[in-house]
Amino acid sequence: MEVHSKYKNVELFPNDSPSHSRKGKVFLELLLEHHLNDPSFTEEDVREEVDTFMFEGHDTTAMALSWALYSLGQNPEIQLRVQEELDEIFKDDISRNVTREDITRMKYLECVIK
Repeated sequence: MEVHSKYKNVELFPNDSPSHSRKGKVFLELLLEHHLNDPSFTEEDVREEVDTFMFEGHDTTAMALSWALYSLGQNPEIQLRVQEELDEIFKDDISRNVTREDITRMKYLECVIK
């Protein structure tokens, strides 16, 4: 993949691109722009940065969730408070999808996860 030579004369982020309507550039756009402006930041560097954010971030999230679940299992009184909070939010409708409003009401669960 020859990013520099392939895109050297191409406008990388035209005004009608999806990134133009967003508030900012996506991570890959920033990396490619940096690579095009500074060839010492190689294509391999771009790949390594993408790998770091894509895969190592998942490990961190998985570990945080694993620890939260383990902690809940070790602390039944905290687990009960989380269950009571969820029961209050969902009432008898446990099959419905979670909404953004539901998530904002999960104060105790948020503290447990953090």
